[in-house]
Amino acid sequence: MRTSILNRRKIRLMIGALVVIGAMSALLTVSQAFVLVTPEEVAGERAKGEPPRFRGPVKGDIGGPDIILVRPGSTESIPSPLDIELRFILKPPSKFVQNSLRVLYGFFGLDVTDRLAKHAQLTAEGILAKNAALPAGSHSITIEISDDRGRVGRKEFSFEIKDKD
Repeated sequence: MRTSILNRRKIRLMIGALVVIGAMSALLTVSQAFVLVTPEEVAGERAKGEPPRFRGPVKGDIGGPDIILVRPGSTESIPSPLDIELRFILKPPSKFVQNSLRVLYGFFGLDVTDRLAKHAQLTAEGILAKNAALPAGSHSITIEISDDRGRVGRKEFSFEIKDKD
């Protein structure tokens, strides 16, 4: 009987420890997030007025690098913070120009390149930024890169960040 009570206490302690570890892990993940765009910047972007209904496709130079969105896999109802992963496809024999990356937020092109680059892994094959925090709502980000032949690749991604429950 005494052994049974001790075993129950050990089980309760282990469950409690797991709950605490899980909560600490969640806090650690949130604290490691970096702010890609602040709510004030989003409000400022929206205060500038409505963009025209049709902007046309965002294209780069002919033969320029292609940019492919790998993560997030979906563009609707994404939780924040999120991981952003892009792949760069260059036409051989051209090479990626490392300092050519530009990241522009919204229709009016708020430059958030430095903010993203500080927290991202940038290689000739692409970019990976983990835990990018964005406020709830609709967002548009344009990525630009260049190759060593002066051709520009440009791609716009629009997505929806869902409200936290």
